[in-house]
Order: sequence, then C-alpha cells, then structure tokens
Amino acid sequence: MIGIYGMGGIGKTTLAKVIYNGLSNDFEHRSFLSNIRETAHCNGIHHLQNQLIKEIEPTERQIWNVDDGINVIKSRLKGKKTLILLDDIDHLNQLNALARDRKWFMTGSTIIVTTRYKAILDQSEFKVDYKYELNELDEVHSLLLFNKYAFHMDHSSRDFEYISRKIISTMGGLPLALEVIGSRLYEKTDREVWQDVLEKLRKEPYGDVQDKLKISYDALEDGHKEIFLDIACFFIGKESKFAIYMWKDCGFYPSQGIEELKLRSLIKIGGHGELRMHDQLRDLGRTIVCKEGPLERRSRLWVNNEASSILMGKKHISKPISEILTERAYNVWDNVAIEQVSLGR
Repeated sequence: MIGIYGMGGIGKTTLAKVIYNGLSNDFEHRSFLSNIRETAHCNGIHHLQNQLIKEIEPTERQIWNVDDGINVIKSRLKGKKTLILLDDIDHLNQLNALARDRKWFMTGSTIIVTTRYKAILDQSEFKVDYKYELNELDEVHSLLLFNKYAFHMDHSSRDFEYISRKIISTMGGLPLALEVIGSRLYEKTDREVWQDVLEKLRKEPYGDVQDKLKISYDALEDGHKEIFLDIACFFIGKESKFAIYMWKDCGFYPSQGIEELKLRSLIKIGGHGELRMHDQLRDLGRTIVCKEGPLERRSRLWVNNEASSILMGKKHISKPISEILTERAYNVWDNVAIEQVSLGR
C-alpha cells in the first residue's frame, strides 16, 4: 500500500493517477475509486464496495451492507493480482471496508490511497508500506502550471509576465489555485481585470479554491476550529508553547488540537517549534472570521488600526471592552493595541 497525503488542492489525486496509469499495464485486474469521501457520505460505503467488486470481477450480485461487501471482496479478490486506487479517503472505516487486510489480496497487488488525513494511514491495519507527503510547487513549476491554463503555453504573454508572477506569488504553490485562477484568466486581455484578480487574491482565496480547502476545516471539532482560526490570525511564525497556555485556559485541549491540525495538513511545525500555515489556509481562516459580521462583532482582530480602534473605544461594541479582554484577550494579538491598553490610553 502506498499512501499519499497533503492539504486539499495540493495534487494528490493527480499524482496517484500518474502512478496508477504507469502501473496499469502490469495488472489484469484494476479499479479506480474516485471521490470516496463524497461518494461514501452521499451513497454509503457499500456503494463503493459494489463498484470495486464489479470493476475487478463483474457480477450480478448487489451488495447492500458493508459486512457482506467485506466478505465478497475477501473471496473474490484473494486469488487476483490487483491494482486499486482509493482516492480521497477521509475516514478509517472507508479504508477498512475496502482494503483492511493484506490477506484479502494476492501477493504482488498494489493499493494506492490518497487522503488529507494522515491519521488514516497511521492507524490502518493494512500497515501502509510507503507514506508520501505532497508539498507545494516551487516558483518555476508554479509559473509553468499557471501559464498552461492562463495562456495555453509554457510561457506568459510578454505584456502579462510581470503580473503573472505577482498572481502566482499569492497562491503559495497550490496547484488547485494555479489551475482555477489560470483558467479564469484565459483570453482575458484587459490588464485591469488581472489587477482586480490580484488585489482580491491578496485578501482571500478564490471561491472554488476556498470551498475545497474548507472541507478540512469543517471536519474539525469546535475547539480545534478555534485553534485553527487563532493560528491563521495571530500565531503564524510564533512558537506554539506561548499559545498553548491560553488555549488550555479556554478548554481547547491544545496538544491534541495541534496534532489534529498537523494530521489534516492544516499546519506544520517548523524546526524551532514555530507554527506554520500555507498562505491559502491563512487567508481561509481570516475570511471565516471576517464573515462573522461587522468589525465590532468579530471574534478576532489582527490589523493594527482596527484592533486599536476597538480597544480605545472608537467603535461601538456590544460588550464592555473589559469583558471582551477577560474572555479572550489574545483574540486581539496586536502588540501596539495591547500596549495602549496596559498604559491606560
């Protein structure tokens, strides 16, 4: 079993398809199950079992429950050398229902799994042989991918080369974002349109990209969502130990939360213990906070002048400032504003 993991939109499925296609001629029996997360949630895991069985060995029998499906997979696939791609698994029970045990498969079979949630690979009874974390593209390959969709060439149009580089700098090497934005800008010859796209990207991820990234955020427990938003707004580049004290006071179980965010590829920990987050995920978190309502009703403020205005009473707020600071003072992680409060200004 080969496990490929990483954040949403990083290219896990694309890489898995390349491996699958490259190996397919060596296998008589093959199955490619795409979008397992969505299919399982909409149609049930037994639907995926039916698809797997029919692609390996066509049969008229219909599976109606997971346990029956497991028994059929074990009996039908045991004597066959198979190649299986399980794409976008988000829960261990999905993997267990489709490929729990090596004994289900003939020696020489290969199973490729893609997931956003590394814990699935760590907890698998199958014991994954190779785990590979897929990371962002570098600047050279980012530009190549963007040009492919924006210009249908390997290079940018001369008049748009500078702004193309500016646009890709906002995407942090995320292939999904490069493809989506490049496609949107194809055949757009008005430089003002490109400039508007650039300015918008500097504030928030593009809608289609944001929806894809938000899947991992939505899967978090409430307390872990709070930790994610705090990191996105305040703690990128900060050592986690300073924030952990505050998260403990809030009852968020921070050690568990940080581990969960790491396993879901939502954060990384740097060599000096600092919290790291992809720019697109940072912007997603800040967009979620901005959608909470007007400035005075948001749970977090991270812009100097906005935080100062609230703390100094320049904007009407629904609660006394002392109560807000008592509840979660670190929601305004702004040194200038906090210093002004401490000095009684």
